Amino acid sequence: MGFLDKAKAAATDLARQADSALTQATQTGGQVETDRYLRDLGIIAFMEQQGRAVDEDARRRALDALREFESQGRLGSLALSSPPPPAPGTVAAPPPPGAAAAPPPPGAGTAPTEPSPTGSGPDQDGPRSGYGTPPPPPPPGF
Repeated sequence: MGFLDKAKAAATDLARQADSALTQATQTGGQVETDRYLRDLGIIAFMEQQGRAVDEDARRRALDALREFESQGRLGSLALSSPPPPAPGTVAAPPPPGAAAAPPPPGAGTAPTEPSPTGSGPDQDGPRSGYGTPPPPPPPGF
C-alpha cells in the first residue's frame, strides 16, 4: 500500500468520523433547541395565567419554531413528565419498589409531650418534661 493509498484511507476515515459527529451533534443539539422553545412557551403560558404581560413576538417565535421542528420530525414526544395528582378522596399509589417514600411531615411521628403530673412547671425547680436539660447558670459576677 503506497503513501497515497494510506492518505486516501485516512481521509475517508476522517470524513466518516466527522459525519458521525455532525449527525450526533444535530440530534442532541436539536433536542436542546426544542427543549428551549418548549420551556419558553411554558414560561409564556405561566406568565399569562398569572395575569402578567406577555411578549406576543416571543410567543409567535416559539410556536413557529416548534411547528417547524414538528414538520421536520424533530419535536419528539410531547408526553407530560409529571404524573397527574390523585383524584379527590383516593389514596396515592405507593412508590415503586426501590424508590424512596416521601418523608413524613415534621412532627408527624411524635406525640406532644404532656407536663408531668408531679408538677414540675415554670415556678418549680427542675426541668420541664419535654424540654431537655436546663441551661447552665450564669457566670459569677454577671
